Amino acid sequence: MLGVFIAGFLMIFHPLDMIQNMQDQKRKSDLVEIQKALELYYQKNGRYPFASDTFEIMQTKKPLQWGQDSWGSYIQILPDDPVPFSRTYVYYSNPLDGNQSYWLYTSLERLSDEPAACNDTCSLGNGNIPKEACGVHNNSIHCNFGVSSQNVSP
Repeated sequence: MLGVFIAGFLMIFHPLDMIQNMQDQKRKSDLVEIQKALELYYQKNGRYPFASDTFEIMQTKKPLQWGQDSWGSYIQILPDDPVPFSRTYVYYSNPLDGNQSYWLYTSLERLSDEPAACNDTCSLGNGNIPKEACGVHNNSIHCNFGVSSQNVSP
């Protein structure tokens, strides 16, 4: 009887699905938080911050580390992906337009639950971001969900 109950519980609740869903919700929430900080920066400076070669937000000449660094008055600690050993957030700002636009990406685990996921239709900073940039340590994890400044599409 207990075995039937456990099997039924697992069929209904799928623990891995629940964990992935929670992680994806955090990713989307983090991107909104970073996006708000980017807009505050733009209001103060008339441009978005530069991006490092490794797709991090630059503060003066130093790339800010996701999950470790404070970004002054804009954000206390930059959020990090909930699975930082395999995934990372990706930021790009276009220096060719005077940093008047930005793109911010993550990799969701449950694409079927997110109608706004761009997957293969992501612009990836108009082609300036490698598709696999959301993976760390040479993991080929594709960026599949993004937000951007209002003047461009993710």
